[in-house]
Amino acid sequence: METLITFLESIGIFIVGLLIRLLVFIAVVAVVAVPILFVFGGIEGLARLRRWMLGVKRVGAMSWRAGVYYAPGHTWVEPSTGRGVRVGIDDLAQRLLPGMPHVTLPRVGSPVRQGDPVAMIRVDGHEAQVLSPVTGTVTAVNGHVRRDPSLLQRDPYVRGWLI
Repeated sequence: METLITFLESIGIFIVGLLIRLLVFIAVVAVVAVPILFVFGGIEGLARLRRWMLGVKRVGAMSWRAGVYYAPGHTWVEPSTGRGVRVGIDDLAQRLLPGMPHVTLPRVGSPVRQGDPVAMIRVDGHEAQVLSPVTGTVTAVNGHVRRDPSLLQRDPYVRGWLI
């Protein structure tokens, strides 16, 4: 009987030792894998985190952002600090313009009226006017969109704003 108890204790110790080794192995793999995953998926992962923090949500295949007002011309308006607003195109508008876009934006200081063209987007010989959802004066334009118009498609609600 004593031999049986000693044998069962040995098996128990062996199994507990294996479990501890397995947990240590998993911990080491996690410590090594997290930085690797961060490096390979880090930039897009950080962009996803930023969009999530700013309220960009997926509804089916479309993205929507909380805290912005949508206008009939597929534009959105975000109140910003002070009395200004930020204007961009919504996810549906950017999906209607497949291909590499070229964007023409107004000059800073240009007056704009609600319903009038404020920007032009050209894709593969097709042009689409962006109608202003508000009346006012352009105080800033997104130079990043001028240099990299693909921001309209990749990140229309955060980095792809227009004016």
